[in-house]
Parts: sequence; structure tokens; C-alpha cells
Amino acid sequence: MRGSGTMSERQPVTGDTLRQAAQTSAAVLGPLVDRNWRKRAFRMTWSCRFTLDHVLNCLAWYAHDIAGEVTGLDGAARAGAPRGSITDLLSSLCPLAEVLALVCEGKPASARGLHSWGVADPEGFLAMGSIEVSLHTWDIVMALDPERANDAVAPEVAALLVPRLFPDAPCDADPVATLLYATGRAALADRPRLTQWQWHSAPVD
Repeated sequence: MRGSGTMSERQPVTGDTLRQAAQTSAAVLGPLVDRNWRKRAFRMTWSCRFTLDHVLNCLAWYAHDIAGEVTGLDGAARAGAPRGSITDLLSSLCPLAEVLALVCEGKPASARGLHSWGVADPEGFLAMGSIEVSLHTWDIVMALDPERANDAVAPEVAALLVPRLFPDAPCDADPVATLLYATGRAALADRPRLTQWQWHSAPVD
């Protein structure tokens, strides 16, 4: 499935990638705080509110797991904030992204932590945090204000995430469209929408 590009050409996912993903998400979701967040996120069984809370959980879990180089999946750094308002949840988005970015930036490349889809290095955790933020922002926006969906994922972020997390994905198409395709959210040209997918957590270089 790989296009004309090669893995050797890819640029690394960094803490700034995650920061950009979070800032993009906050900018897009902020104006939607008064919408009906009880609605289901796009093609999901979760509500938009639960989906946002899940993103925050992921950022905290990932920071915990790579900081401690955790090898088991029994612990949890955050279990949601069911009483928090949408404004409260959004106010935690960039700070939790910053925590994960700083933790990963402070770990050696040899560090490893366990994810349910495989062992990941610090770059992997940055990529997984970035994709959780970006994709679920898209899912929420598609439910609450689909006309703004094109603003939900920063193209620069998508261009870094595809080769890191989906090394076999096409690399000759728009990076946002490719990211949505690789995660089963949309078709890509003559390729039908995927019904099963999984990202690649382990180092790719």
C-alpha cells in the first residue's frame, strides 16, 4: 500500500507535535461548549463529552506509562472527571498534553512503556497522544459542527503521524485524508473505508 515515499524520509513526532494537536483541538472545540455534548460522537457509541474525557485520560495514562516505563496495564493515572463541565475538561487539554510532552522529552529514546497495542518508545507515546487528540476532536466536531471538521486536524500533525503510526499507509495523498482513512473514518480515493485498523506502537526506525 505504500506510495512513493519511504520510511527513511519521515520526520519524527515531537513534543511540539502534541502541543500543536492540543492547541488545534482547543481552538476548534472552544466555540462549541454550548452545543449538546450528550450527542454521540461520529460513528461512536460514546457521547461527545465522554469522548473528550477519554482524550484527557489517554494523555494522563500515556504520561504515567512512559514516565514509569510501565510493563502492565493494571494501573490508571486518571479515571475521568464525570462532574466536570465541558469548559473544565477543555481547560485541562493543553496542560495534560504539556505534561505528556515534557515527560517524553525527558526520557531517553531507549525507554519503553506498554500500550494495549504494543510496547512504545517516547516518540510512540507522543504520536499516540497526538492521534487521540486529533482524531477524537474530529469525531466530536463531526457530531456538533461538521462544517468545521476540516479544522479539527492540523495537516502538519497528520503528516507526522501517518508514517509513525501507520507505516504501511499510502503516502501519496493528503495527510489528513490518509489519517482518516487509516483509522477507519473515511474512504480514500478508490480505497473503501476500513472496518478494522490498528496503529503501530513500536518504534519504526
